[in-house]
Amino acid sequence: IVAVGTDMNYDIQQKSGSFQVVAELAKEYGFVDENGNQPPSIRSLKFLLPTYGFDEETRKKVPDWFIPDWKLPWSIMANGAPPP
Repeated sequence: IVAVGTDMNYDIQQKSGSFQVVAELAKEYGFVDENGNQPPSIRSLKFLLPTYGFDEETRKKVPDWFIPDWKLPWSIMANGAPPP
């Protein structure tokens, strides 16, 4: 939050009043969690496919580098809950 608030090269009004995904801000500003990781965005295929698209066996077989970090638009994300 401090990195966003103190960014002199960015117009804070562009982010003010909108939803922000912390993982996307982490990538933009280069901050990491306590283990040094940057988790994927909730909109990213890196998060969505392993979480909702793959069964446990497939998750073990597909390497992380194989899944692209493409992000779905908010309009798609807003069309309901993921399937059970």
